[in-house]
Amino acid sequence: MSGEGCEHLTKRDFELLGWIFMAEIQNLLPAQIGGSKAVGSLQERGYIAPYEKTLPGRFPVTVRGWALTDAGRFTYCLNCTLPKHQDSKSRKET
Repeated sequence: MSGEGCEHLTKRDFELLGWIFMAEIQNLLPAQIGGSKAVGSLQERGYIAPYEKTLPGRFPVTVRGWALTDAGRFTYCLNCTLPKHQDSKSRKET
């Protein structure tokens, strides 16, 4: 995956979106990515939003972090490059 070719995302922005995306698909939200200029920029542009989850129990704990918005998920997925596969013509038949 790479953020190259996407004019409005820096490499760091793309990495942060990817990290949050991986947390999401592994059911590890909210993503704990700390605070930085890149995080603030992604939030201002609507790609990520604050997210909190309360873990139940005798002593409930609230975990705060970040989650992708639909715009962030869409932007990240559109800018992923898929691995290049060989042509079926160039593969040897076994």
